[in-house]
Amino acid sequence: SRRRRWTRTSRAGASCGAKAAHRITGHTVEAGHDATRQQLHENGVVGVDGEEKGLLGSKHWISAPTLPLKQIKLVINADMIGRLRPEGVEITGTRAARGLRNLVSEANSATFAIPPSDGTTNFVAPRLRLDFTWDMRADSDHHPFFAAGIPAVMLHTGKHDDYHRPSDDADKLNYEGTQLLARLMLLLTLQAAEADELPA
Repeated sequence: SRRRRWTRTSRAGASCGAKAAHRITGHTVEAGHDATRQQLHENGVVGVDGEEKGLLGSKHWISAPTLPLKQIKLVINADMIGRLRPEGVEITGTRAARGLRNLVSEANSATFAIPPSDGTTNFVAPRLRLDFTWDMRADSDHHPFFAAGIPAVMLHTGKHDDYHRPSDDADKLNYEGTQLLARLMLLLTLQAAEADELPA
């Protein structure tokens, strides 16, 4: 099926990729449903495509951005995150900015209070096992932002035997895991957006 990639930009952001792109995007939207407009007003969503043809969409957006690149504080790219396993989620790119690893860790353990109209909602901390890696490969849509001098991290739950095969079907997704990852992305986005500067 045709892949779509969604990139949350402005001061902080998240993008979702691979076959489960539309599913995890839905979880991200669901997780942020109760967020106040004030907390999310500095975040935008950009859809890009053509990743496996050479990061065409993200490279084009960098060359013709819809907002000044200097306003982008952080990019969070989620690529292949539908198969969360006990070994956790791989986090790439935390060396892109001093203190970024700590910011991710804090988001992973944070309980974030968001006051909707009918009371206060608390997002329970994801508390995922985080596997930080120092590699920064040009193999996903975070890299054009990184190459442009913008801090960027990528979440990835690892390759599997169904990678790029028709057998990579919906019944093999870890839906609870994608909800936890969406929560981590939301908390990281909000923390980064509310910080006066990066690193927090």
